[in-house]
Amino acid sequence: MNEALKILVPVLERAIDSLDDLRIALAKPLETMATIPLSQLIERLAEKLPPPNFPEYMNTEQAAEYLGVSTQYLEIARHKRRDGPPYISLGGKGTAIRYSRTCLDLWMEQHRRTHTGEAYARVEGQND
Repeated sequence: MNEALKILVPVLERAIDSLDDLRIALAKPLETMATIPLSQLIERLAEKLPPPNFPEYMNTEQAAEYLGVSTQYLEIARHKRRDGPPYISLGGKGTAIRYSRTCLDLWMEQHRRTHTGEAYARVEGQND
């Protein structure tokens, strides 16, 4: 339970920060916002929004879209036992695979890095 909280707290903190950034951006006078091209403003705001509505349990295609990876990545992660997100198998031979949105969020947080050396250190078993 403590591990889940360690992962979930930063997710919630980022969501709160994103909402604060959005509030601040919307509170700026229109003249200030007018100096930013509309396309850039839309992109910035879109980055702060949660992904489109995804069901709590997603198939491989939905999970890939949610994560921004290919379906092939998820399939290889399942079959080659790589460090992929946890999944649920409802049928035989991978016919009914589901990913929990909550587990996908937690999996992404577990892969947060501050620099590329962290990933190599984990692979080689070194400590930072």
